[in-house]
Amino acid sequence: ADNRRGWARAWGTLQRQASLLAARGVAWDLLYLGRHRLACDSAAEGEALVVPGFSSCAHAYALSRRGMRRLLELPLQSAAMPVDELLPALYAPHPRADVAAWAREALRGTDPFAAFAAR
Repeated sequence: ADNRRGWARAWGTLQRQASLLAARGVAWDLLYLGRHRLACDSAAEGEALVVPGFSSCAHAYALSRRGMRRLLELPLQSAAMPVDELLPALYAPHPRADVAAWAREALRGTDPFAAFAAR
């Protein structure tokens, strides 16, 4: 029962945050629902969201349709790394030189992922 309540809460948070972004006409790729913040966040649309700094330990996250499409277009076969290394490399400077170099190459010619996080 506790697990179901947790997922219901996460689903409700996702729906609220995605609706907030849609109402403001903001395109997004990645939305963290829970994470450990390792770098400062920046202000974002409204009071409920931030633009995440480098983060790890993703408790839960969602990809928009656009974000999923963009992720699938990346050369993931050369990205054998944990998701907690991969996700932040798609939207923020990564402290590991090898991961940062992979992300620069993988995202060449495109913008970083539009990432947001629930406060």
